[in-house]
Amino acid sequence: MVNFRENIIKDGTVKIEIFGMRPPIGIIIFLSIFFLAGLSIPIIVIAIIAEVKFSIVIVVIIFWGVAFFLLRLILWNLFGRQVFLFKDEKLAHYFDYKFFRDHSLEGMSSEFYFSTDCRRNDDGRILLHYNEKIITSPFLIDGLELTALLEKPQSAKTAAEKV
Repeated sequence: MVNFRENIIKDGTVKIEIFGMRPPIGIIIFLSIFFLAGLSIPIIVIAIIAEVKFSIVIVVIIFWGVAFFLLRLILWNLFGRQVFLFKDEKLAHYFDYKFFRDHSLEGMSSEFYFSTDCRRNDDGRILLHYNEKIITSPFLIDGLELTALLEKPQSAKTAAEKV
């Protein structure tokens, strides 16, 4: 299930957030254990060997890379949101992980256009097209909700003009 939140900020910016349901706590704990192992095991190995070799540095980099990936996965599952900001003729888009943002795009709204990628039973994903790039929403959205969501930017723009 996917949730939507629409806010009109004081300066007239319309903010639309798309976010999913949180996973079970057991999955988060399982991923967190692997994240902590990825951070601590290389440090323990270096402390035991008491010698820093090139091969150990490579192993540390690999473990910390995996740990960083797991951290992003945990943050996305707990706090992940896809955010669209509409202000005047400008549009901004990013994925919000609470502590950092990813895939930030900003430009004139005439340079962007939305489409859908309908799969089964009219469920689909939002596709954001910008300068030869296509950003696909990570959320599979019900067909009726998808239609309503694609109408929100226009209705939100008229609501902001009334304020």
